[in-house]
Amino acid sequence: MVDCAKCKNFVEKQDARGMYCECLKDLFLEKENFKQEFPTECACFELKGLKYDEGKNRMGLMCEGFSRALWEVARVSTFGANRYGANNWQHLKNPKERYMDALCRHLFQHLQGKKVDDESGLLHLQHMCWNALALLEFELEGKIDFKYKAPIDHVNDYIKTEEGAKKIMEIAKESEEEND
Repeated sequence: MVDCAKCKNFVEKQDARGMYCECLKDLFLEKENFKQEFPTECACFELKGLKYDEGKNRMGLMCEGFSRALWEVARVSTFGANRYGANNWQHLKNPKERYMDALCRHLFQHLQGKKVDDESGLLHLQHMCWNALALLEFELEGKIDFKYKAPIDHVNDYIKTEEGAKKIMEIAKESEEEND
C-alpha cells in the first residue's frame, strides 16, 4: 500500500481489485501492474481517465464494425416478432434441426444467386446470420449440442478396433434417440 500518512483525510479500503486509499482529493487504486511515480508530499494524487478493463470483451468493436450488418439481422428479428410473436423462436420444438435447416436453405438460395427472400423481402444472408445466432444462443444455453458424427464412409475404419465398434454403436443409438 502506498503511504498516505501525510494526507489527513483518508481511509484505507479493499475491494476485489485490491487496496486503495480514499481521500477528499481523489481515489487511488493500487494494482501490481500499474506503475506511477507518486508525489513525495502525498500519495493521493489526481488520476483522471483511469479504468481497469483489460481482458474484458470490447463490445464496441461489434457495434462499430458491424453496425449495418447487425441492424439488418435485427430486421429479421422484427419480421419474426411481427409474424410469430416476440421471442417466440425460443420455444420452437427441435430447434437444432429446424434452425440448421433454415440456415442451410437461406445459404443455398444465396449461393444459387437469389439474394432476396420472397416472404420477408430481406436478404437471405440476413436470415442465415439470424439462424446462426439462434443456434449459437441455444448452444450457449445448453439446450442443444452439436456432436460430431462420423461420416458413413469411415465406418470400415472404426470396425477395425473394439473401441471403434463401440463408437459406432453409440452413434447409432444417438441417431435412434434423436429420430424418436
